This record gives sequence, C-alpha cells and structure tokens, in this order.
Amino acid sequence: MGTPNKDNPPLERRQPASHLKTLDWAGTIIFLTSAAQERRDYFNNWRAAATFHRLWSDGSRWQVGEYVIMPDHVHLFVRPRYPGQIGLCAWTGWWRGLAARELRSSVWQRGMWDVRMRSAEQYAEKREYVRQNPVRAALVHAPDDWPYRGKIHDLFWRDGL
Repeated sequence: MGTPNKDNPPLERRQPASHLKTLDWAGTIIFLTSAAQERRDYFNNWRAAATFHRLWSDGSRWQVGEYVIMPDHVHLFVRPRYPGQIGLCAWTGWWRGLAARELRSSVWQRGMWDVRMRSAEQYAEKREYVRQNPVRAALVHAPDDWPYRGKIHDLFWRDGL
C-alpha cells in the first residue's frame, strides 16, 4: 500500500463482532476472514490446509463449520463451543500463532474481519459466497473442484435464538 492521499483517505472497514470478548449465546454463528500479510499466496498448498484443518478440528473452544482456504486468506464459519469460555479474538490469535510457527512464517495481516450471522438467509448467502470464492478468483471452474475447502462441524442455524 502506498502513502495515504489526504484528498482520498483510505476506506475504513467496520469490524462488527471482534470487539466482543466473549459471547453468551451458544447459537451464535460468525463468518470470519483472516488474510495473509501483504495478501501473499501462503495458503494454497496441502501443508497449510492440513495445518488449518488440524488446528480447527480441536473444537474444544470454538467449532469450525464450513471453510475455504484461499491463496492469501481464509474464510470460515465458527460457533463458540461453550458460551463465555474464550473470546473470538483470543481463539483466532491461538490458531493463527500456531499456524505461523508450523508454517515457519509470520504470515498474518493484523486484525480480522468477522460478522455475526443474524438470520438463516444471511447465513445461507454467506455460505454460498464462500463456496463460490475460488470460482470468482478464477482458480477453478466449479466450486467443488477447489481442493482447499471443507467442513469440520455441522453448524445448523437455530431459529428463535
């Protein structure tokens, strides 16, 4: 990124959920995106994919549902395992730190993007967005052809929560 222009300041992105230290709601589903430093292509390999899958499979703090590992960022849907146990930022810092050590690189851009799902419709739209991401990036012709995607836990939307 270049030097900011005073006439055209950089756009600020809203960080809607990461300020929450804990969530009290077992039904919460969050759409999380974490990007590589300088958006470099660190993750489109089997070593990175296996590392993420293993770390996310723990499930004792947060459960990971569907995910897509793109070359320079990851998208995943998560739900707290036990309400109030550990915040999203702390959990994300935990797996990102372990992944950086295992991949022998300081790979992460500061911060993350997270959105708390508010309806079954929003959740379905975001899941389709994640599924189509490799197609939009012209990496494959069909979403199911992308090898670095998966699902660890079933995160079903619960109406009325």
